[in-house]
Amino acid sequence: MGEEELEAAQNKKLQERIAEIQQAQQVEHQKRNLLKYLLTPSAYERMMNVYHANKNLYNQVVSTLAYLAQNKRLSGKITEEQVVSLLTQLTTKKETKIEIKRKGFGNE
Repeated sequence: MGEEELEAAQNKKLQERIAEIQQAQQVEHQKRNLLKYLLTPSAYERMMNVYHANKNLYNQVVSTLAYLAQNKRLSGKITEEQVVSLLTQLTTKKETKIEIKRKGFGNE
C-alpha cells in the first residue's frame, strides 16, 4: 500500500510538472506571436538573439512592448534600430553616486 501511494504521488508531481512546462511553452508562444506582430523581421530576429543570450532582458523588452501596445502608444511596426535603442536604454546602468557630508564638531 505504501509503495502504491508513493508511486501515485510521484505520478501526480510528474503530471503537475508537465502541466507547468506546457503552460510556460504556451506563454512563450504567445510572446513570440506578439513580437512577430509588433516587430519587423530583422527586429524579431534581433529579439530572438536576445532571447538566447539574456532571457531576463528579453522578458523586460517583451513586457515593455506589450505595455506600449496595450496602451496604443505604438504606431506601425518597430524597427531593429528602435529595438536596439530600447535594449540600450534597458541595459545602461545608472551609476549611483554616494555623497557623504560630515557635520563639523567644535570650532569651524
